[in-house]
Amino acid sequence: HTRLQGDWSSDVCSSDLALVLALHALLRRFGVRRGWALGASLLFLASPALLYCECWLYYTLFEALLLVLACLGFARLLERPTAGRLAAYLACATSLCLLRSTFQPAWLLAVALVPMAVLPGLRRARAAWAVLALLLLPPLAWCAKNRAVFGFFGTSSWAGMHLLRVTAADVTPEDRLALVRSEEHTSELQSP
Repeated sequence: HTRLQGDWSSDVCSSDLALVLALHALLRRFGVRRGWALGASLLFLASPALLYCECWLYYTLFEALLLVLACLGFARLLERPTAGRLAAYLACATSLCLLRSTFQPAWLLAVALVPMAVLPGLRRARAAWAVLALLLLPPLAWCAKNRAVFGFFGTSSWAGMHLLRVTAADVTPEDRLALVRSEEHTSELQSP
């Protein structure tokens, strides 16, 4: 994580404000009364988790904003299905896919096909399929780049580093070397 300094703080404050406003709009769209929606949004704004995310530049704040905006976009799409609303919804989902490796292209495809499946008007509209193809292109191109450069098809080239941090971060380099040299674990550590 990178401690915020200088110009980043205004971006984070803007993201906070956008997140609270989007959360309020989403709650109102779900039928929550204005006062309750405002209270819940302000409570979220004052939550320790959000305050922590404000101090450290990391994905979580932007991920939360994009998830709320995607939910809001999907709700608007269900109200009145148009190619423009589909594009707004899928732009949030595509941005999530590019921002965080948790959201793989398979997830994006599933999220994109849901409105196409439940809204017959979109399924028949060529513009909707064009929007879908256009917004699937960036993450697929990213995965193709990773295939060419790193030898795997996925959105994150940091998967090995993340796995190392979770599984072996506390193992000293000496112990790790001894483990690799031991006959017992050699076959497990070699690539297929």
